[in-house]
Amino acid sequence: MAKHEPKEVDVTMALGDTLCKGVESWAWYGLNRLLKLGGALIVTSREEPDAIIAMAHRKETPYNLAIVKSTLASRDCGFTKDDPTDLRILGAIAKVLLTCSV
Repeated sequence: MAKHEPKEVDVTMALGDTLCKGVESWAWYGLNRLLKLGGALIVTSREEPDAIIAMAHRKETPYNLAIVKSTLASRDCGFTKDDPTDLRILGAIAKVLLTCSV
């Protein structure tokens, strides 16, 4: 088994707004905790930014929030033939990396 414990990341994503507090071994204390200054948290949700911000842990340094409109939960992962959420997430990652100061 391999274990990857990054010290900081450019982008973090949550496939479902209920995951905004993190579930990975390195993210249980918040998906945004390890984001670099100016990094981005990408979330699939139908919620408005204020609702997502209320769910996410606070962070001392600023980061960007990107919301990909979707009703899919993390269990769906956006990988169904009827919903191209996986492609929209990949596009969001590319856009974030091109527009944010990461």
